[in-house]
Amino acid sequence: MPSCTAIHVTTRANMAEVDATKSLSGLLNGIAQKVYYNNSEITEELLRSELYPEMSPDEFTALHDKMKGLLKSIATADMDHAQLEAFLTAQTKKQGGGGLSAEQAAALSRFWKSQRVRVKESLVAHSRWEPSLRGLSWRVDLQTAASRRGTAHSGLVALVELELGRTGQVPKLRESRSADQSGPYSQCAQCHCTTVQHYYCPIQVDLNVANKSSKAEEDSEFVCLEFDETKVNQVLKKMADIQESIDRIVHST
Repeated sequence: MPSCTAIHVTTRANMAEVDATKSLSGLLNGIAQKVYYNNSEITEELLRSELYPEMSPDEFTALHDKMKGLLKSIATADMDHAQLEAFLTAQTKKQGGGGLSAEQAAALSRFWKSQRVRVKESLVAHSRWEPSLRGLSWRVDLQTAASRRGTAHSGLVALVELELGRTGQVPKLRESRSADQSGPYSQCAQCHCTTVQHYYCPIQVDLNVANKSSKAEEDSEFVCLEFDETKVNQVLKKMADIQESIDRIVHST
């Protein structure tokens, strides 16, 4: 039968292990708050004072930077379960101070399983260019080019409108459906008429001005472009090149 002293020693050891696990989890969450969730209130000094008050600043900085670097590697690769386990196993086998302990590996595994989706969403949001493309409308016009230049008809002209906006802003065009017509329609925010998608409301956009941008009340920005047949083919060729590059990268990974 174990003595009371042995039981107390075991209990203290178990409590210390639980505290270490909580501190590691808190450190990883703090790093994520600072790096991925834009919480400016989280600082390295705050994490040290709250989680590792007995650790020297240099020791804590080394631990903090190691866990931050490992977490960035995991997040950048968006590791699945198998990749994560292989990565952590390799890290635990490293010799010297650069390796991971079993407790640290377990803490990283638990954190990533619970926070992977949120971290990925944060990375995607931070890498999104602003303003982003919110909508595209187009039509083919036979008269615009001739009437604008005062010359004879020179062929088809494609009129393209790009709607640009920032995350969280309300789009200017709202999807609606006419009661007596089928198919998708766009409701103009200025005159509230209902026009078929890919066509312009005459009040909403001035088709006589190309390469024009205007600021809507809802902060959407509209850019109107004019393309002749040659320019349309050039744009389509560039889009095909982009798609080919994307396919090549996807297939290679």
